[in-house]
Amino acid sequence: MPPEVQQVYGPKPKTLDVMFPVQDRGVIFPQALKWYGSGRGLKCIGDGERAMRLNEQTGAMEPVECPCPLYEQGQCHRRAHLMVILPKINMGGVYQIDIGSYNSIVDLNSGLDYVEALVGRVAMVPLVLSRAARETFGG
Repeated sequence: MPPEVQQVYGPKPKTLDVMFPVQDRGVIFPQALKWYGSGRGLKCIGDGERAMRLNEQTGAMEPVECPCPLYEQGQCHRRAHLMVILPKINMGGVYQIDIGSYNSIVDLNSGLDYVEALVGRVAMVPLVLSRAARETFGG
């Protein structure tokens, strides 16, 4: 948590006042299937149909089918990054909130759809982002 955010919201805030800088969902909430290797960072990124995977020998990213056995084995996961303006901190900067929970990704997509249906846009609409514990059930 950046120090300027802690100064206003504390070290572990449960709510943040947010705004989205643009309307494009691909910019404000990019999502992908990602596989990270130990020590070398991102090794594969895909959209559920196509992916680019690191070739360890050449160091180049190469196309592969997606999803692959790594997804089925639970090594590859859906990840998202929420890009927000924190108006109480700085209207000129964008902060990234990393999200790895499937349920949180679904909830945020639904929330963005809801705001857009109500207001006609999500860009520059003052909102409150809340973090709350939620019980989930495996299937």
